[in-house]
This record gives sequence, structure tokens and C-alpha cells, in this order.
Amino acid sequence: MATPRVLIVGAGPVGLSLALDCARRDVPFRLIDSAAGPSTHSKALAIWSAAQEFFAALGVLDRMSVEGLHPAGIRMSNRRRTLLRVPSGEFVDSPYPGPLILPQSATERILADRLTELGHRVERQVELRGLEQDDHGVSASLVHPDGSMETQHCEYLVGCDGAHSAVRHAVGGKFEGKARPECFILCDAELSGKRMLPQEVFIFLSSRGVLPMFPIRERVWRVISTREAGDGTAPPTIEEMQEHLADRGPRGFTLSNPEWLSCFRISERKVARFRSGRVLLAGDAAHIHSPAGGQGMNTGLQDSLNIGWKLAGILNGGFDPERLLESYHVERSPVAARVIAAASMRTRIATIARSPLAILRNGLAALAGHSEHAVARIAVSFSGTGIRYESSPILVSDTRWHEDWHDHGYKPGSKMRDATVYSDGAPISLLREVLSSKTHSLIIFSGRRPNYRDADAVASIREQAAGYASLITSWAVWRGEHGPDFSWALDPEGSAHRRFGAEFLSICLIRPDGVVAARSQPGDFAVVQEAVRLLRQAA
Repeated sequence: MATPRVLIVGAGPVGLSLALDCARRDVPFRLIDSAAGPSTHSKALAIWSAAQEFFAALGVLDRMSVEGLHPAGIRMSNRRRTLLRVPSGEFVDSPYPGPLILPQSATERILADRLTELGHRVERQVELRGLEQDDHGVSASLVHPDGSMETQHCEYLVGCDGAHSAVRHAVGGKFEGKARPECFILCDAELSGKRMLPQEVFIFLSSRGVLPMFPIRERVWRVISTREAGDGTAPPTIEEMQEHLADRGPRGFTLSNPEWLSCFRISERKVARFRSGRVLLAGDAAHIHSPAGGQGMNTGLQDSLNIGWKLAGILNGGFDPERLLESYHVERSPVAARVIAAASMRTRIATIARSPLAILRNGLAALAGHSEHAVARIAVSFSGTGIRYESSPILVSDTRWHEDWHDHGYKPGSKMRDATVYSDGAPISLLREVLSSKTHSLIIFSGRRPNYRDADAVASIREQAAGYASLITSWAVWRGEHGPDFSWALDPEGSAHRRFGAEFLSICLIRPDGVVAARSQPGDFAVVQEAVRLLRQAA
């Protein structure tokens, strides 16, 4: 086995997905976890659109889709009537527009199985006891099950080891924030009644409090509620959960045969720095928050997507370590802060009870439910597809884009959305190609009314891109049913051009994580050269 250049600590969904990303990018790694085995509890359930896109690129989404549920929507109700409903499959611009419900234990198993297929494994019961780093690498002190000690040298270390992260403690990272006062109780159990609840996510609002319900698989649901202050933190009984269901949820249903009963408190915390030298923090090691909105695991998965290609570029592509590592913190820290704030707000609003404010909340929810724009904003906020890195040091500014079309397409820092083009009559998902690539992707658009002089200009751009073959894969997209030659992908109806705002000959450079790095209209290869300089030139 190759000497690991990256040590990944923690084999939850974030660590496993990062390991798979390293494997496909030819980055030698080692993945350790202090636990004796994978999680057996369902924990995180919702896999939103952006995370599904990542899993598709890792080659595991099809397996997850077979095992998981695709709920028809998210419904907020006051027990008497539906206040607001967000349907799945609408409003989110993604090949996977609705959430996938899959227990975290199954997610981890599928990821670990894929890792095994690729010739790698999780090393269990290996605990990080400390680390030291210098300009050349990291030395991690590891303890094995038999008590033996080992020092693992690596070039970079990523802590994906959860809210009580040993990596975070080792680098002295402060986990700033606060704990919420409520105690939440949950159960995963069989749900029965005279009728069947639709396969949707429900949020029931009552004068007694909030009660979310998630379908897990046929007849098995997760039910969450809040305890009154002073009622303790012991796991609930199924009888207690039944009382909460009767008080706050749909009438006429019974819980039985519990698979998991748990009580938990919510903390809202984030590290000040996602990066400490050669050590990076990801997932719950870097940020934790309320589960309202189901964003915890999904946010961590976006951390790993952001890290993987950057480590590969540093180790294999000659990228500037300082600029790339710092960009991870600059890009992901504000996203985590926004997710924490949004989850906190949802929790505060949902837990309002016995108050005129609850009446106001219900009225506003019903009002939003009648606004397609409001429902669409909620759907996109959950999906993770609207992430934008506004202050990244590795993006080229948007000044070389035709001013009349400045607000069209995807600006630098935003996640590109999918577009279908055709090659030899076969459809090609540009998003899938970008996320599956080991390199940046340069998409060159002919413009919506191309001529053969444009074809010559595109050929010149592709020729220049060939000089960066280890860094860039180029695509030429011709608006029309027939291109000048067979090297073009075709956009017969112009849908790809419209999505990217490509009215004229234009170029769009996209990172391996699907984020637009630079764009130019009219197409100017100097923009690409500037983007490459930012990746390679030392700060």
C-alpha cells in the first residue's frame, strides 16, 4: 500500500466520502476511526440534491436510491389543515430535485462497501492522541486496540471525527457557540393506524409544541418532539413518544416496536478557523447545529467535496498549498455560519407554543404556502444547490462578461447547474461530467447564432487549453443540430446556452466541485490563464 499523504480521522459519511474522493483522484490516504464499528443508528436521514450530485459522482447514488425513500414533499400542518407544502421534484434545478431519505447507517455502509471495492478500508479502533506539524508535514500519534502506539507521518490531516473531535482539540480549535435549552426526544418505530400517512416529511405545529415526522421505510417513521424543561435527559419510552404523538401529531396513529429511542440537546457551534496549518476540519468537527432542515450531514459532505480536489491539486498538480488550503476556510466557514443561523431560526420558530406568536407563525406559514416564489426559495435553501463562495481567493472576477448578460448564467463562485448536450446523438450531463472529472472543465459555447468564424475562434481556445492538459478538460458546445465537425457537443435547442447565459461566443471554467472559477463573454482565454495563475502562483 502506498505511503499515505493524507490522514483522514473519522469514518462517518464525511470521512468516507472524502476517502472515496481521494481514491478517485489518486491521492494516497489512510482512514482511521476510534469506534469499533460503523454506526448502527439511523441518525441523519435526509440527503439533499447537492449531496446526491456528489454521491452520483462517487458512484454510490444508485445503490442509495434503491434502499432509500423519495418523499413526495415536505408538509407543515397545524393538525387541522396544511399550512405549507414544498413538493419534491419542483423548483430545484438538479437531476435530483427532491430529497432522498436514507438512514445514516445505510449511507455509511454503502460508502464503506464502495471503498472496499476500490481496494481500501477503514482502520477501526485506532485513536488519535495528539499531533505535531511543521512546514513539511504532520506527525500524528495513534493508539491501537492493544495499546500499542504508532506515529503516522503524512503531508496533510483532515479531522472528520465529529462534535467531540480529537483533531480539533489537538490543534486547539475553539468550538464557539452555545447550547439550546430544549431537550429533544425521538424514536424510530412502526406507525400504524386506520389510514396510511402519505410518504412525506411532516412538521406538525400545535399549542403543545412541534412534532416532526419522517418516513424511513415502509411502516417505520421517525418521530421527534420536545420535553418540558426539567423532565430530564433519559431516553424516552415508547409510551412517552405515543403521548407526544397523540398531543401534537396526527390523530388515530399508534407507535410500536421501536428501533431507536434517544434524547439529545442541540448545540450551535463553529470553529473560528477550518484550517490550522496542514490540518483541516470538516463536518461536525467544524460545525454543529440544530437538525431543523436536515443540513448537518449535507453541509459536511460539501466540506469534503471542497477539500478533495484541492488536496489532489496540491499533491499531484503543483497547486499553491497556502492559497488552496486557505481557500477552504474562506469558502466553507461563511457557508457553515449561514447554515447554523438558518437552522437556529427554524428551530426557534418551530418551537413557539401557547403564544400569540404561534398564531402569527401559522398565519405567515399559510401565506408563504400560497406563494410559489416563497415555496421555491424554501426548496432551494434545503437543496444545497444555491451555495456561493463570494470571497474566495481562487476565483477570477466577473468583469469580462457581456454587460447586457451579466446577470445571466452562473457567476464565479456559484455552483453550476446541469445542462444536457449531445454527442453522436447520446445525451451528456455536463454536471455529471464536471463532478466526475479529475481536472477543471472548460466549457466553450459557440453562442446562440454561431458562424464558422466563431468555430475558428473556439478551435484556437481549445488549442490553447491543450497546453494545460493536466489541469483542464475542454468541451466545445455548438448551438444547433450539426456542428462544424465531430469534435463538438451539440445543443440543438439552445437550452445549455440559455442556462449559462451564453448569448455570444463565451467560455466558462468550472472547478471539479462544480463551482464556476471564471467566465468570459466574449471568450478570452486570458481569463483561464489568470485562473490558473491563482491556483499555481504562491501568495
